[in-house]
Amino acid sequence: MTIARFHRSALCLVSVAALGSWLLVTGCGDRKKAGNTPSDPAQILANEAAVKEVSDKTGVAFPPGTVVVNATDGGGRDASYGFFLWALFSPASITLPGLRGDPETSGPLLDASLQFVRGAMARRKVPEPEMALDGEWKKGGFAFSGTLIRTSQGDYLVIQQFRDR
Repeated sequence: MTIARFHRSALCLVSVAALGSWLLVTGCGDRKKAGNTPSDPAQILANEAAVKEVSDKTGVAFPPGTVVVNATDGGGRDASYGFFLWALFSPASITLPGLRGDPETSGPLLDASLQFVRGAMARRKVPEPEMALDGEWKKGGFAFSGTLIRTSQGDYLVIQQFRDR
């Protein structure tokens, strides 16, 4: 499966799940927009726990200040696939495991990656990219695919998890 085709099918899934996952991430009531850096001590602790959980599950070491912007199981998918998606933002560079190819700095692959990441970031705006990186790796019986957009403000990363078959 080509990267662009993979991104198109994943973007469709992300778009369908965006509203439901927004509720999962932000909940109800008076809270800040999804993806804003938490300022309340309880929110900071909850975000740190969420980032640690993603790190433990995926094997990716995240720099301090990383925020989980979105998390979803995609809804309606057969649980046996083990699908899950995380969208994260870090003001510092994230090291993506299993890099495939050279960084994309322009062209259709950068555009497809940017569209996919923007769709997964819920309500957080992703500025113009400097580059896009893709990686694939395995850990704990799961296969992971990561798409990272590097900008002047920081890194925007979407990780997809599938059961390794």
